[in-house]
Order: sequence, then structure tokens, then C-alpha cells
Amino acid sequence: MALDEAKENDNIFKVDGYNVIIDKDLSAKFSVVNIYYNSFEYYGNFKITTDFIWKDEYHYCDWSKKW
Repeated sequence: MALDEAKENDNIFKVDGYNVIIDKDLSAKFSVVNIYYNSFEYYGNFKITTDFIWKDEYHYCDWSKKW
């Protein structure tokens, strides 16, 4: 996850006043995304879960490269 501007190969999802930007190829690989953030308990209570299942072939995809 990173702060980023949308590009032509991205999907933009508007959720609770935020833009969630996900690469189109990557977003085609899952159907569920949960974003959890709770700033009331302690710093760093942030988590993303999906139904995405990793395959070795994904190592060579542009969306899997480090920023």
C-alpha cells in the first residue's frame, strides 16, 4: 500500500470519502477487500484483508513490484 495518484491502468473505488486506487490487473484477482483502521486504541491499528490467493507467476507482474 502507498499514497499514489491514479493512472490509466487503475480502478478507483470511492469509499467513505476516500479514493482507493487498485491496479486493474490486480483487482481482477480478488472480489473482497476489507480495510480496517482504528485510531482510538493505539497507533498502527491498520489492516487490509482480501480473498486474494498468491501464485508464483505473480512475481513477474508489474503490480507486484515494490514501489
